[in-house]
Amino acid sequence: MGFFDRRRPETEDDEPDDEDELDEPRATYLGGVVPIEALVARSESAAVAVRHVVAYPDGFEFTVEVWVRLPAPRRRPWEPIMLELVGYPPGKDPPPEFLRFGIEFPDGATVTNLDAGPWETSPDATQPEHGMESQHGSGSYGHHEQTMWAWPVPDADDGVVAFVCEWPAYDIAETRYEIDAGELRRAAGRARAVWPDLTGPSHVTRSAITGTLSTQTMRSQRREAEE
Repeated sequence: MGFFDRRRPETEDDEPDDEDELDEPRATYLGGVVPIEALVARSESAAVAVRHVVAYPDGFEFTVEVWVRLPAPRRRPWEPIMLELVGYPPGKDPPPEFLRFGIEFPDGATVTNLDAGPWETSPDATQPEHGMESQHGSGSYGHHEQTMWAWPVPDADDGVVAFVCEWPAYDIAETRYEIDAGELRRAAGRARAVWPDLTGPSHVTRSAITGTLSTQTMRSQRREAEE
């Protein structure tokens, strides 16, 4: 099985928490920086880099930066750079223009931007122990930057965290770039709360937002049915 072969996640039928996750106070952190500007992969027509790695107690943030340089005969008036499958039919293989990107943790767990976990649609599912979500991005034809949030921070100094990418449309085969897990862990240890009296997660993920909204909708529907 290749790194980007799609995996079918297992669902979990846990009861929803009494308190919505988004209602928890968020801590504001000055994250610890891992000094990385890595050109992960490059071909004649495209390149993929990882930079701006910032670690927090509950995960780490980084930027995926990509460039496209097509020969004149292959140029099109507009060809967006695809880093997300939002709105793409589920179960269908992604097009070759889609950049496959993922992480392998020291314990062997992997996460990719192909994953479609049940926590995104099921309000009573728990968030996975390992995950990766896009936070925000910007760009234009030929260049794009995407900020990603991944969790957890490795709990041991041994091993590596590998960034893996593959981009079939631009002749980039499966390629990996490894960083020392201990370096990431030490950076997370340097993170400091801006206001120590505020506790909670440093980031709110899109899955948490979706799960909370789904839970609120279900509770509202139950109340309406009981009235």
